[in-house]
Amino acid sequence: MREDVGRASQTEGCWSELTKGHRKKQVPSTPQSQKRLYTRYPFSASATVADDSSVEIPAQVVNIGAGGCRLVSSTQFSVGTRVTVRIRRDKAYFEAPANVAHSAEDGMGLMFHNESTESLRVLVKWLQQAKESIAAIQDGNQTER
Repeated sequence: MREDVGRASQTEGCWSELTKGHRKKQVPSTPQSQKRLYTRYPFSASATVADDSSVEIPAQVVNIGAGGCRLVSSTQFSVGTRVTVRIRRDKAYFEAPANVAHSAEDGMGLMFHNESTESLRVLVKWLQQAKESIAAIQDGNQTER
């Protein structure tokens, strides 16, 4: 029991760190992104998505945020389907249960939930790298002016 309490507080601390600086400050203009609570960042990684029947779909992650990601794939699951997403980039690995929040001909949007502490750490690292990359590009554009 004591170990569970420690793990819960670790996860809460990790989640606080994860969402700090990644919550949206402005409401974007597109209907899909208006529903999001967290900023999405451009991101590139390989992924697989599996449903409860173990049907596994290969995909490419094109953006990621604290609450989910957008995948490009040749096959999609229906909105509302519970899936497990596995994302691999370099040597880092993220795995989490998710729900399909959006489905289109070219891919789907997933909403993460119940991520493990280790997966949250990986996600925090990726989001921080993405945020720093955008800041560096913006700084470069400002110096060119």
